[in-house]
Amino acid sequence: NSHFLDAPDVTLADGIFFSFGVAGAGGLSNLSPRGFGNILIIIETIVSLLTFAIAISKLLSYKQAVILQEVYAISFQERITRLRSMLNLFRSDLNNSIEKMHEETIRPSTIKESGFYFHTFANTMEEIYTLLCERSESQHYVKRVDFATFELMLTSMIISLDKGLEFFTLARKKTIPLSKMHYTLAVATICSISTKIVQTYKDLDYEKIKNKISVLETLTKSLRAEVDSLTK
Repeated sequence: NSHFLDAPDVTLADGIFFSFGVAGAGGLSNLSPRGFGNILIIIETIVSLLTFAIAISKLLSYKQAVILQEVYAISFQERITRLRSMLNLFRSDLNNSIEKMHEETIRPSTIKESGFYFHTFANTMEEIYTLLCERSESQHYVKRVDFATFELMLTSMIISLDKGLEFFTLARKKTIPLSKMHYTLAVATICSISTKIVQTYKDLDYEKIKNKISVLETLTKSLRAEVDSLTK
């Protein structure tokens, strides 16, 4: 009103226009405040600037969260693909050793290399366990493994354990000496992690995964028994 604005016959429309100008541009009108009106204008300007700042900050924060979620999802899928590729590489390398066993052309150096394959397998299993079992819901941008991906991971682990079991069984039948130093620790780690995965998901109410968990448990026990024979 005219007590706060230096102009006669100020209407409500004039006051709204003046207030909008102050909030949006820090002053946009032929009206000018006076007395206590100056303080009100300062307060309104500060409040409007803070409101704009908060609104922009929220929009940017939401956009950043969306981008980070997309980046994390891509990184997560790449990690799963890498782990499955490492399991596939383990089976491929170990299969070469198995073929040499069948052909009876395997050398001591190849046997040592095979031990290194099992150490790589153990490291891969540790990463898989972290991915499947040690992911806290309180962490930011945590993505859970869906059933389809989990089933593929279990299948890769089962085939890999089966290949490892085939290696030790054939070595025993062919009476090929295997060094405890090169195999025992790595296979013990593999079996331990496999057992933890079984214990974590054995009560999962999903038939296909329950069946694979059962197969994984059986193979783990068989592999452990084969390696235990090395220590006798």
